[in-house]
Amino acid sequence: GTPALAARLRGAWLGLALGDALGAGKPRTRGGKPAALEWTQHTALALCTIESLLTAGRYDARDQIDRFVRWQREGEGSSTGAPPATGAVTPDVARALATYLWRGLPTAGSHDPADLSPNSLPRVIAAAAFACADPAGAVALAAECSRTTHQSPTILDACRLYGAMLVAGLRGQPAAEWLSGMPETVQTCWDARPLHKDARALVAPSSGVVASAPRPGTVLHAIAEVRRLALAGGSFEDGLAAARRCAKGEATLYGALFGTVYGLMHGEAALPTDARERLAGLARLEDVAARCVTRARAAGLAA
Repeated sequence: GTPALAARLRGAWLGLALGDALGAGKPRTRGGKPAALEWTQHTALALCTIESLLTAGRYDARDQIDRFVRWQREGEGSSTGAPPATGAVTPDVARALATYLWRGLPTAGSHDPADLSPNSLPRVIAAAAFACADPAGAVALAAECSRTTHQSPTILDACRLYGAMLVAGLRGQPAAEWLSGMPETVQTCWDARPLHKDARALVAPSSGVVASAPRPGTVLHAIAEVRRLALAGGSFEDGLAAARRCAKGEATLYGALFGTVYGLMHGEAALPTDARERLAGLARLEDVAARCVTRARAAGLAA
């Protein structure tokens, strides 16, 4: 059956961090023992985003990107409290942060239609967890939270689509409904702003919309592969290994997305206990998940 609300939210946040930390492959060892698992940019920026939303009580682009800058400089949101190593910030995010610091405009993401980067997708869980009691609002928020670093039309559509998937899952809809077709968080979810054809064809191939298959490493390819792997069933470890194989150089990102969806579908109990306990920053994740649960319940979302 579908896990309870708290288990779904905890599973999503812990799955994100585990998939991110383990996505690159075999974890490091220290003194012959497995080292602590450290997440990357993907989880760090998701945590910065949810902290911004919970603190402000709303979307505040400047507060969000200021937190991203503090992550880059001081390690806010990192698993160890240290800033990312040289080269650990993806070029697109580094470029957006530099643009913000130069121009002062918090929505610093590129509008270039050719930009198909998947790097803002992992933080969609923050929008979904924050606003899951308001499905249509959560779907819109998923796109808004991308704008600080990415705002091409395809990326914004992909964030809305992925956000709808996560909101449907958080609200307890059966996974088959939001993984195998168009996720309908509310009946009129797509009426005011329909998805463009490439995103629509990905989730509703029977609609007659024809679009080319998404290229590996792009934002729609990431969503397509995560949906496929989550529907395939199997263990977290098997799904993560499959995510690595199809990631084409984006193993931590695909791992983070798969982990989020897997943890949401199956709850935290389905995640590997030994790896979970080795997560550096575990207490931070648990605190964020607990605050998200409290907010969802206060808004009237049932268990």
